[in-house]
Amino acid sequence: MDLDNLDGVGIGAASDAVNRLAVASDASLFSHAGSGHQIKINKAASGDTAALLYQSGWSGRAEMGLNGSDQWSIKVSPDGAAWTTALALDPDTGLASGAAVQSDPEDATPGRVMTVGAFGLGDAPLDAGAKPAFSEYGTVTGFVQAGSATGGAADRPVPAQDHWGWTANADAQNGAQFLIEGSNRAFLRTKTDGSGGAYSDWVEFCTRADILGVVGQAGGVPTGAIMESGSNTNGEYVRFADGTQLVKIVEPSSNGLNATSGLGSLFVSSAPYDWVFPAAFQAAPTVFGCVRSSDPCWISARPVSPLAAEARLISPTTLGTRGFDLVAFGRWF
Repeated sequence: MDLDNLDGVGIGAASDAVNRLAVASDASLFSHAGSGHQIKINKAASGDTAALLYQSGWSGRAEMGLNGSDQWSIKVSPDGAAWTTALALDPDTGLASGAAVQSDPEDATPGRVMTVGAFGLGDAPLDAGAKPAFSEYGTVTGFVQAGSATGGAADRPVPAQDHWGWTANADAQNGAQFLIEGSNRAFLRTKTDGSGGAYSDWVEFCTRADILGVVGQAGGVPTGAIMESGSNTNGEYVRFADGTQLVKIVEPSSNGLNATSGLGSLFVSSAPYDWVFPAAFQAAPTVFGCVRSSDPCWISARPVSPLAAEARLISPTTLGTRGFDLVAFGRWF
């Protein structure tokens, strides 16, 4: 029997002009004849279709193959009428696209496959303008390296630096941006309904390395460490980033004050003790002291400038040399 060029074959079903091979069975088996086995679906032209169509109740639900182009794809449908390309592979590059794949590195649609570069994972630095800007600072959102930032006060992101950052927005009115500069600076700014959806100023994070060091300021805004301490021959000092300053000196009895000059019913030091502060103040500070003695006596101290103070010992009786402490409190800016 000649089985070539048949008009149609029906196995458990009837073939027709479109479905020339019709099979109705629980399964179909295609096996090898000694090695491999291929099922080939060939089309006439690039714009034609060579695909496998999956149906439910004779209504299409999924189709994979060369659907109207030479790009392999999977399409899905809820009703056989509306179709979505879930996945497509470029024939030249092999790269994936489609509704199941992120459309760009910032696409956070639930259920989509993350691509290389999404949230900065494995991506190369982006040039300025390649992504939505961090307003006046930086050039990207998502975990992606930024190009040159612009603007920036002393406690703001530095211009012409590479930055990393991301945006987390609940909606158009509420969100936050986090920015990392180099290896040791990080910044945060937020927006809320109360701010009308506008971002706040950048706030720099402090680390343990920022606690103790050299304090600084620019235009009244702290730029250095939180606290600075030191000492010299004039005493000890502590400066704080908010401008507060404390200085202290301890003088032993060998270099203290006496109370030998009469002043009415009291006795005072024959000469004042002149103290040059170990660190300068912005203006004359508050100065006070105490005597290192059990005798009934006290220290009278006053500032004479932002740089120095003087002190005298006062007692109801004459006293020899006594040690004392002096402390000054004020602002360094």
